[in-house]
Amino acid sequence: MIPFLDIDPAYPTVLPPGLALVIVFASNLVIPCIALFISRRMKSLTWLPHFIAFLWVLCSVVIFSVVGMPTMHDEETGGPADGLIGVPILLEAFFAVLVYLCAWIIRTVKWCMFIAGRVHRQA
Repeated sequence: MIPFLDIDPAYPTVLPPGLALVIVFASNLVIPCIALFISRRMKSLTWLPHFIAFLWVLCSVVIFSVVGMPTMHDEETGGPADGLIGVPILLEAFFAVLVYLCAWIIRTVKWCMFIAGRVHRQA
């Protein structure tokens, strides 16, 4: 059997943790790229696909923890490395949010320079 598809019957999950990690990780890469292509084809509301992709990237961490992390028994406590499988998703979400933030700052600066140029030409 494939190792990352193994499910421990004592700790049930919706999907095997390895499969959930691959699905969420791949969708976090694909969805912003699709948003870029869709927004280039749109005439108005070009920000909407990026907003939806941004929300997906933020929510994907929670979705992964619900779908891929095993449930613990009531009397059991987690060990120090129980959440380490979620670290790649957290890092990917951080970098995606950072890229969106940088793009927003660059666009805002360009818009401010455009407005300043229009005001300067009118004066």
